Amino acid sequence: MVDVIVGVSTGLIASLFYRYDGEHTCLPAVFLGTLYWFFYGTAFVLGILEIISGELNTGVVRFLAVSVKTFILSLGTAFGMQLVLESPKDVWADTIGNCGNIDLSVQWWRIPLYLACSASALGQYRFPLVDYWRGLAVQLVGYEVQFQIFKALFQRQSQDFLDNAAANTAAAIAAVVFASILQRT
Repeated sequence: MVDVIVGVSTGLIASLFYRYDGEHTCLPAVFLGTLYWFFYGTAFVLGILEIISGELNTGVVRFLAVSVKTFILSLGTAFGMQLVLESPKDVWADTIGNCGNIDLSVQWWRIPLYLACSASALGQYRFPLVDYWRGLAVQLVGYEVQFQIFKALFQRQSQDFLDNAAANTAAAIAAVVFASILQRT
C-alpha cells in the first residue's frame, strides 16, 4: 500500500508542478530522482545472484517481488499524472524537451552536487564513515571520466547511443582502476 501512495503522490505532485509552474518541469528526472529511493536495487541484484547460484525458489521470488514493486510504483506515478493532467501521454512526450537543458560543463556546482548525491548513496548502503573519502573519490573519478567522454562524443555520435556506451564503459574501467590503486595505499 505504501508503494501505491508513494507512486500516486509522486505523479500527482510532479504533475501539479508541471501544470502550474509554466510546464518547464522535466518529469522523467523528477520521477527517477524521487522513486529511486523506493526501488530495491540490492534485492534485484541478490535475486539474480541467487538464481545464478542455483537457489531458484528464493531468487525467483525475490526477483518477482522487486519487479512487482517497481511496476506498482511506476503505475501509481502514471495514475497520479492522470489525476492532474488532461493528456499525460502528450505531456510525457512534450516534457522531454525540458530535460537536459542545463549545460553542466559551465556550472560551478556540478561537482559539489554530485559529491553530495554520492555521499547520500553511500549512506543509504551504510558505507563505513572512515572510508567515505575513498568511496567519494572513486565515484568522482568515474563520474568525471563519464562526463568528459560523453561531452566529447555527444556532438558526433548522439543518434546511436554509442556515446553513452563508450562513456559508461570508460567510466566503469576508470573507477575500478582507481579503486584498485586506492586499495594499495
